[in-house]
Amino acid sequence: MTKHGIIDDFEAYSEWRKQVRNVIKKYRDIAKAEDLTNAHSEQRLNQIISTLNDDKLYIAFVAEFSRGKSELINAIFFSTLGKRVLPSSAGRTTMCPSELMYDHDFEPSIRLLPIDTRSTGTSIQEYKNMPEEWSDYPLDIDSAEQISEVLRHITEVN
Repeated sequence: MTKHGIIDDFEAYSEWRKQVRNVIKKYRDIAKAEDLTNAHSEQRLNQIISTLNDDKLYIAFVAEFSRGKSELINAIFFSTLGKRVLPSSAGRTTMCPSELMYDHDFEPSIRLLPIDTRSTGTSIQEYKNMPEEWSDYPLDIDSAEQISEVLRHITEVN
């Protein structure tokens, strides 16, 4: 079976990232062996390698409120369900950043970080390493109705 179009492009991009990562690893190892690095440069190279290991596609939808971001996401990702999954009523539906992702290591669910955590000064990236701070809601991927109901939690302010 031959793959076409965007799938080929994504696979080529993924392969390119692997090659770049391997070159940077070799550079890091040689520089370290020749004592040409310091703690800061080693940390930075390791961060670059870690970023290249994260072989995920990120798509950001950014606009002022009530500009149709949720409608666009519903149309692109959930059109086969025959129902709006993300809340998309008039007004300020989703007041905080929302991240939709697929991870084969986790069961389908929605993970929410309580809005009051924003006043702590802790970054979302740091919270990603604190699973106890998140609320998890399982998703039944065969039920658009249940998914839609669970996703209504993203409109809550408390």
